Amino acid sequence: MSTAAAVRGTRSAAEDQNQPLLEVQGLHLEFPTYWGVTRALNGVDLALRRGEIAGLVGESGCGKSVTAMAVMRLLPEGHYRVPQGRILFRGEDLLARDEQGMQRIRGQHISMIFQEPMTSLNPTIRVGRQIAEVIQSHQDVTRSAATARAADLLREMRIPDAERVAGLYPHELSGGMRQRSMIAMALSCEPDLLIADEPTTALDVTVQAQVLALLKQKCVERRTAVLLITHDLGVVANVCRQVAVMYAGNVVETGPVDEVLASPRHPYTAALLETIPERFHRDERLRVIPGSVPSLLHPPPGCRFHPRCAAAAPRCARERPPVFWSTSVCAGGDRHGAACWLLEDRDGNCGWEECSP
Repeated sequence: MSTAAAVRGTRSAAEDQNQPLLEVQGLHLEFPTYWGVTRALNGVDLALRRGEIAGLVGESGCGKSVTAMAVMRLLPEGHYRVPQGRILFRGEDLLARDEQGMQRIRGQHISMIFQEPMTSLNPTIRVGRQIAEVIQSHQDVTRSAATARAADLLREMRIPDAERVAGLYPHELSGGMRQRSMIAMALSCEPDLLIADEPTTALDVTVQAQVLALLKQKCVERRTAVLLITHDLGVVANVCRQVAVMYAGNVVETGPVDEVLASPRHPYTAALLETIPERFHRDERLRVIPGSVPSLLHPPPGCRFHPRCAAAAPRCARERPPVFWSTSVCAGGDRHGAACWLLEDRDGNCGWEECSP
């Protein structure tokens, strides 16, 4: 067992498995621009436990990647503000760490797979050398040991002739092999948390399924928590246990995947499900959500989805709804929550209540 695995095993035994590994609490994030302040995140709440795979879904421009970059602290310093909120990793606020402290966290404890591996892999360095450099930067091993470990990781990713592939440059690999190499690099130090930002967008359907199955298998084996960012609800249904739906900087619905997809409670989640092509017959017209994600320079008041919502009431345009939680507990002890005024029942008979999860 590697040093990283031994440390992680000791740490896992000591930790309460019911406690979140990652907690994003009321995170507000702003980008000052020439035209005004872009309010990219508007009180985001997320929680992820060890060994859990959770999906973060929504249209482009809803804040999914910004949330991931904020957790990794990869946003350009001095070009954004966090007026409110915390990002807790194993109970420690990452926003309070300096850059040197974050460098010790990145790679060793939190890793990230980016959307397009060709923009993440260095085109001038052989793939095996890039993986070995990550290992050496976080572990006290020799170059030869790191090189051998890199080849082993590529082999674990089911890449044939791993030693030969390790000696190739990124442009000499197919898209699927590049993405497998990125996964190998991300898992090289056996991190506690893996953030995967649209990891299969550029791949065809067959390769996409293979890569996702491999990612799920390896993370289950290592008890690595995964935050999977995607716009594809089919991927979420097949891979994830939990899901959070984002819209215009807000998490509007969250809960177990089976519960949320089978019985969506926020109109935006229901609208997303209505746009899945597989739900329609060939002769039916594909449905779309009218309008578009609002500009976060001047977001609408109240519920940010209300200009596009067919069920919106006057109150939706005035007041931001709180999160209402189901009074019933789902399998695994999780609860289903949604931020929508339609769930409010003044008589308390709807099975949903405004409270903490």
